[in-house]
Amino acid sequence: MTARPRSGTGYHRHDGPDVPPKGCCRSDQRRYGRTRHGEGEAHTAHTLRRSPVPDDTQDSGIIGELTADHRAVQQLFDRIRAAAPGSAERKDLADRVTIDLVRHGAVEKEHLYPAVRRYLPRGTAWADRGLANHAGIERVLKELDQRRPDDGEFDGLLVELVTLVTSHAVEEEQRLFPLLQAVCPAAELRELGEKVRADRPTAPTRPRPPAPQAESAGPAVLPGTGLLDRVRDVLTRRGRRAGGP
Repeated sequence: MTARPRSGTGYHRHDGPDVPPKGCCRSDQRRYGRTRHGEGEAHTAHTLRRSPVPDDTQDSGIIGELTADHRAVQQLFDRIRAAAPGSAERKDLADRVTIDLVRHGAVEKEHLYPAVRRYLPRGTAWADRGLANHAGIERVLKELDQRRPDDGEFDGLLVELVTLVTSHAVEEEQRLFPLLQAVCPAAELRELGEKVRADRPTAPTRPRPPAPQAESAGPAVLPGTGLLDRVRDVLTRRGRRAGGP
């Protein structure tokens, strides 16, 4: 079965990314209207929110689950924007968004990208691009985790994080997910969604960006990492003041 590009998605090939799989080049930034300093951020967040969201993520499988994750993170970004600069609230919200993004990245590496490699004609390029995007996001999260909210670099890192995450989410929802949904059996998508729901609560919560040479390999998280992270989070109450579990 051949996946046909949908109107308005902005891509021309049905079998893989039309840009290099590593990182985000200048043409990507122009296409989505963003820069490192957040130019066009409001437009891209609006684009993400307009993307169709399945009414029942349990029935829609992995695509619905991951789309719901995107929405939850965007809501946290909205709360961060509303919080006073330099405040403890903004730091708590940044911790909460870090937890959610690291968990989201872990389940995508474990369940989404293997299916992408298996079913899409150029799935390896798609998966490698996704892994590189996650590595870039986790590097920013790691830097953010080491900063105080009144640090001069803190808000700049937040802007960079919103830019990277929104670009990644828009690309998945408007390009990758429709391609996967067109070729992957519905029963398998539902099964993968069940695995995501089962694994998300025990996934790691602290960023561990891989070494550059290891990005495309997507190394598995060491066993017990998620449990260790959760123990540390409980002891420090990390993210809980922002409404975390």
